[in-house]
Amino acid sequence: MHFDRSVMSLESNGKRMTIISLMLPLLMQNIFTVLYGSANTVLLSGFSESAVTASSVANQVMDLSVVLINMITSGTVILSSIELGASDRKRAAHYAGTGVITVAVASVVLGIANLFLGEIFLSAMNLEGETLSLASKYYTVRAIFLPIVALMNFFNNLLICNGFSKYTFVVGVSGNLLNFLLSWVALYSGLDFMSPISRVALAAGIAQVLSLISSILIFRRCKCPFAFEYKASSMLKTLKLGIPGAMVSFMFRIAQTVTTGFVALMGDDVINTKVYIANIVGYVPLIGGALSSANTVFMGRYKGAGQLEKSKTLYRQNLCIALCCNLVLSLAAFAFHRPLMRLFTSDEEIIAASGIIFFADLFVQLPRAVNNISEGSLSANGDVKIPFITSTVSCWACSVALSYVLCVLCDMGILGLWIAFAADETFKATVYLFRWRSGKWKNVNL
Repeated sequence: MHFDRSVMSLESNGKRMTIISLMLPLLMQNIFTVLYGSANTVLLSGFSESAVTASSVANQVMDLSVVLINMITSGTVILSSIELGASDRKRAAHYAGTGVITVAVASVVLGIANLFLGEIFLSAMNLEGETLSLASKYYTVRAIFLPIVALMNFFNNLLICNGFSKYTFVVGVSGNLLNFLLSWVALYSGLDFMSPISRVALAAGIAQVLSLISSILIFRRCKCPFAFEYKASSMLKTLKLGIPGAMVSFMFRIAQTVTTGFVALMGDDVINTKVYIANIVGYVPLIGGALSSANTVFMGRYKGAGQLEKSKTLYRQNLCIALCCNLVLSLAAFAFHRPLMRLFTSDEEIIAASGIIFFADLFVQLPRAVNNISEGSLSANGDVKIPFITSTVSCWACSVALSYVLCVLCDMGILGLWIAFAADETFKATVYLFRWRSGKWKNVNL
């Protein structure tokens, strides 16, 4: 296959922007984010195994609210990218202003709802006793800081959209390092206000507040297009694109959350095993994920400029890169899974049993590379309905229903989950490939 370098760079605001210049800071930020999650798991496992389960499940449930709010962010980024591609900074500024007002209001409403309904949500995850109590305390603090997380995501995504991903890297890395430091202090410094797990959640919240302030200051310094105004018609257009796009992520989170509930039926040890494995394989799709984010920005620019042939070439090249990266990293995770698992647990029985899961994950990560590139490419071109419909059907038919059959009814445990995840990713990848090859995404009129 001929590699066309010309589609991997474009002019933005008088400066040259490349896929690599966007991707590398995003990749480093994602690595540090996942690294923080892994380090936090190690911290909590040294303190209490129940705390590991409680925080993991609480984070999964809270992430559903974050993804719902991201439908506004997603729509704003798509429209802003297209307007920037058409060299219309005024309209891009208008969409940014409308989006931030909507995100602020929606996040406050959802934060209040989570404060009152948190324990109900967590009980539905089959948590009980001490684990439920710890999860509720952690969840309450997380709910208070939900608007901070939502606004931080909004401004960081707009910085990426405008080609300033290097600044989101700085904010992300510094925020995660501060988060880890504060979490260590919260657990091991002898503080006795609040419960320990609540202090960990508060540490994360403080780090997120400082990260939000940094993101806003950088956003203003970079003079990204922004006009503090609101129009209902613009918000409806944003949601028309954002809801289907964000629902893809929402359905993925739903599947992860519901299937964790299935695993909870088997006890905290099984949940923690899933958490340990997920911490390791979570690094595999990071390159593909960062590449997908950069690819989406370029796709929006090419859509706005009417250069759809460049979009086709860009898609093909980035798809091959993502597949190669996921393959190599999956094989590495499988080859070194024993020493990697020993970072989290010394139970040799768990470590030995995890090998088959790491092998099965290879069949999850390959189609996931296709999905990362395809979902972003289709959405950036305004073709958001097919990813939404596909992800919804696949979520309930493959991830949830098949997980229940294999994991619970057939008593296959965590392996049943991974087989269902592979079926989910493969089904979506097949649909997206056919959709892209059909060329119907070219005809979507925004």
